[in-house]
Amino acid sequence: MRDRVLAWLADNVPESRLNHILRVESMAVELAEHHKLDLEKAALAGLMHDLAKYFKPQSCWKSHV
Repeated sequence: MRDRVLAWLADNVPESRLNHILRVESMAVELAEHHKLDLEKAALAGLMHDLAKYFKPQSCWKSHV
């Protein structure tokens, strides 16, 4: 899953935003380790936290209704 998300991000978000997302992923994993939570879920949440910013509002609405 991580590889698919990274590939999509690389094709659809500016490099500066991708770097931000990777830093958030890293921090999410560190926090999960500290709190003894699921590292994979934390990493995925960090990677996906900004995805909605890059979808048109109509496509987000259609995919969730």
